[in-house]
Amino acid sequence: MLAPFGLLGLGIIAAGFLSIRFYRRRMPGLMLTTGAGARVGALTGVLGFCMFILFTSLQISLSHSGGMIRAALIDALEKSAQRSADPQAQAALAQLKTPEGLAFMMAMGLLVMLMGFVVFGTVGGAAAVMLKNREGRRDP
Repeated sequence: MLAPFGLLGLGIIAAGFLSIRFYRRRMPGLMLTTGAGARVGALTGVLGFCMFILFTSLQISLSHSGGMIRAALIDALEKSAQRSADPQAQAALAQLKTPEGLAFMMAMGLLVMLMGFVVFGTVGGAAAVMLKNREGRRDP
């Protein structure tokens, strides 16, 4: 994820792809279906998400930057509130600035990230199996 394109999901796609390559190396004669590759890739995405959360949590707690992150979130909410003239949007943004609102926002962000990790891992795993199966059909 720290690589230049890691945030675009390419790192997780590569992890799903590599998980199939490593799996095939341990089980050389095994033929995998695309669905099985997708499941292995999805598991890779879940494990990648867990590692990402673990390392991010450690980084935040060791650097004591939790207050800075909270301040940045509140600042972004205030800027968003200034752009909107809708009173309902103002009320919703005010609700999100509360501790409960910030916790909800963080939880939803983590849920979206988890879904992204799983989807990109699934794509990588399925792609690795499809490419290998295509290579296998070309071999005489």
